Amino acid sequence: MVSIKPASPRMHLLALFLFALLSVSTSNAAPVGRQVFSPENPLRIAFAYVGPVDDIGWTFSHNEGRVSIEDYFGATVSTVAFENVSEDPEVGLAFFRQLAEEGYHFIIGTSFEFQDPMYQVSQEYPNIRFLHISGYLLGPNFSNAFGRMYQSRFLSGIAAGMMTQNNRVGFVAAFQIPEVYRGVNSFNIGMKLANPDATLHVLWTNTWVDPDLESYASSFLLDQVGVDVITQDQDTFTPQLEANKRGRFSVGYNTDMGRYVSTSVLTSAVWNWGPMYIRFTQQVLDGTWQSESYWGPFTDGLSDVGKFSVLLDPSAISLIMNQRAQLIAGTKDVFCGEDVVEFDPQGPNGCMLDSQLLSMNKTRSDIVDEGFISIPLVRIDLPDGVTITMQVLAALVIVLVFVLIVLLLVYRMNTVIRYASPVFCIATCIGSIIMLVTVFLLSPTPTGALCTIAAWTICIGFTLFYGNLLAKTLRVYIIFRSVKNFERVKVTNMQLFPFVGVLLALDVILLVLFTAIDTPTTSHDTQGLDPYEYRSVCDYNGAAFILIWIMVGYKGIQLFVGIILAFLTRSVSKAFNESQSIAGAIYSFAFVFVVIVPVVALLDDTVAIYVLISLGLIFVNLAALLIMFVPKFYLVFTGQTASVSMTTAASGTAVGMRSLSSEETPRKP
Repeated sequence: MVSIKPASPRMHLLALFLFALLSVSTSNAAPVGRQVFSPENPLRIAFAYVGPVDDIGWTFSHNEGRVSIEDYFGATVSTVAFENVSEDPEVGLAFFRQLAEEGYHFIIGTSFEFQDPMYQVSQEYPNIRFLHISGYLLGPNFSNAFGRMYQSRFLSGIAAGMMTQNNRVGFVAAFQIPEVYRGVNSFNIGMKLANPDATLHVLWTNTWVDPDLESYASSFLLDQVGVDVITQDQDTFTPQLEANKRGRFSVGYNTDMGRYVSTSVLTSAVWNWGPMYIRFTQQVLDGTWQSESYWGPFTDGLSDVGKFSVLLDPSAISLIMNQRAQLIAGTKDVFCGEDVVEFDPQGPNGCMLDSQLLSMNKTRSDIVDEGFISIPLVRIDLPDGVTITMQVLAALVIVLVFVLIVLLLVYRMNTVIRYASPVFCIATCIGSIIMLVTVFLLSPTPTGALCTIAAWTICIGFTLFYGNLLAKTLRVYIIFRSVKNFERVKVTNMQLFPFVGVLLALDVILLVLFTAIDTPTTSHDTQGLDPYEYRSVCDYNGAAFILIWIMVGYKGIQLFVGIILAFLTRSVSKAFNESQSIAGAIYSFAFVFVVIVPVVALLDDTVAIYVLISLGLIFVNLAALLIMFVPKFYLVFTGQTASVSMTTAASGTAVGMRSLSSEETPRKP
């Protein structure tokens, strides 16, 4: 029986969820050494793969080994393969615990990064057998295994050395670990044996499975360095595809990649995991398990060279087969003699000891190390059409505001404008301009400074605009409540300035804390973009995030108070009811606040957030300004100022009213 399952993020989350429970559980797998397996009670084997089965590389070769077990033992075994298992230690620990709890008798992990979590779980479940590929840890029920792939890499390097025309050969290397160093150095030794003038150029990716990065690294070596033969030790055959597209040669790894690419693949250093997996499975079935570090030699067939391309020079094939025969006979090994003098070989016949090979940590001095490579991220700015549209709309409203300021100054002695308090009207206009400037601050690529200034302009602009509306509405409320109660009261501009000043002072305090304690920065947003693309966005973290929401709550309180006051003054005289215009402006602010803030908080799309904030600022300013000033200037330009009732003007200079001091007692008729 065979099954392949993806170890999806959902499964990883489930594994983490079960972590605490499983950590105190005991194994429910029967003692392997005493159990008899049969088709009715098969040996259950779990394979944990680091990549997908169809990578035509590392995982593909292991899966062929798994299939060999099924073919060899038939129904006596049942294997399940889990693809794309996370290499995160905590996720891996929970994942392997879950496998143990599910009753698997034999668990195999095929990535070096699986070693620690597998080993820890093996200590908790002594009746289950564990086999880790490419590691070094040992335990009573924990073995590790690998093959001397460096011997096959040496042979495949001969093909590269014989076929390069410009003496430049490329190697896309994964991690700087002994396994990879052995592969790079042995390939170089084989290449130099065939062509002493050839030079190997190595580029590191720090990945096992990343087709995009492998493609980018291969393109760099092929196009920038100019290699005409390329190989790799990652898990896919991407470098071979890139070489084939350019009419260049390549050498495969893991599987016989010529079968899947073309004759441009000269040969491959191939794994044959079947015999080794059968060997360990037989031990489990027979109850003869003995913990060991198995490093299979070339003679065991665990690694070899694949088929030769028809394009490979016959002399290269002859040299490869001659060297192969010597390896099998044991009359030759790779890391011996003059080729490894710089590694200070400690073994007999000038060869390196296995302990030296297993701890190899550098490349030969004649190898050109091109360093590490990563795919450069491309910054995607907000679409020009969107930002230009928003800025044009904001600019038009700003122009309108300046026109209003000019009109207010020109007609400041007009009864309508005078009763509306020109100082407060101009202050609201200045607040509107400051708020609209935010659109221009949010349009370019954000920086920490722009993100900080944008918070200041929104908050200060809001308070200057809305705070003055609130002050005027408060005056209307005080005056007309006093009239209703037969009181006389006069509320002057000078009495309202401190009120607006307090609102601004609170803003400044919060903004100073916001700026000083945790200055905003920028981060990368990839939502809705292609791989390796990003947008810079303002990032308000830590204290800045908390203060942002405190300021939002503060504005919400101002809006709530304004709505209450607007509602309470809704029934004043309509001869010139500025309070109703102010109320309309307040309601427009509240509407935008209630709609925009929750939506922006929930959205992940940077462009949508920018558009919503910009349109919200443009709409609320335009709507509030039109509601407030169109009725006023209509009266001014139509000459209807005489109809204005001085007892309903929101300026608070109502005839017959006087200031009410703290010593006065309100009088009633």
